Amino acid sequence: GLIPYGALPVFAAAGPDEFVKLSGGGLTEDALNDAAYGNGVYVAVGYYGAILRSTDAEHWTAVKGQADTINYAGADPNSTFCFNGIAYGSGMFMACGSNGVILTSPDGLLWTQQVSGVTLGLGRAEYLNFKGQSAFYISYANGFMKSINGIDWTSVTPTGVDATHIPTRISVGNNA
Repeated sequence: GLIPYGALPVFAAAGPDEFVKLSGGGLTEDALNDAAYGNGVYVAVGYYGAILRSTDAEHWTAVKGQADTINYAGADPNSTFCFNGIAYGSGMFMACGSNGVILTSPDGLLWTQQVSGVTLGLGRAEYLNFKGQSAFYISYANGFMKSINGIDWTSVTPTGVDATHIPTRISVGNNA
């Protein structure tokens, strides 16, 4: 089973070596998978369609939950829906998860579903600058997805990578 996050203590760092125990007030009892910060707002995503928002990283408000997942085009109502990744870039948050669902939001409150073009579960999300171009990237079973604006998505299958290997993260290194 899942460990309820609301039952565990939450820690935050004031600096690299200083952690302070927080109450976790407002956090979901379901597992959270990823978090992002942008434009003065923190957003966390996770199991059963949880999207939480905070302006101080201490007090959280549930914005989306399990009841909202029925409204996502392509989402399978017979499975456990999960958001696996979130990133902030180009003035918006982008959350992704089960059944190819991608949502975008300018503020973490109002969310719009985008067309991913895939039905597979989407993994971690990043906003990266590669060769002078910033874009959202999402890992998934066939490789990764890319979008410059968070709305129009293309699927990219890396060459030279065994098709049975499923990428879990994407990053950019030196000389990119």
